[in-house]
Amino acid sequence: WEEGWRNEDLKKLLKGDEALIELLDTPFSQRKIEQALMKKSIPGTHKEGAFNPEGAGSK
Repeated sequence: WEEGWRNEDLKKLLKGDEALIELLDTPFSQRKIEQALMKKSIPGTHKEGAFNPEGAGSK
């Protein structure tokens, strides 16, 4: 969610939510949960831009 946004703008948007601001200030490589979930998926979800309406179930 950070890509393309300036940190100053994100911090303004977060309106003082210290937990989220701390997460924002933490480099991605040090975010343990995000690193653990990277390249994982949940049934029924799709990665943005990867949806194919011609996929399963269509003829």
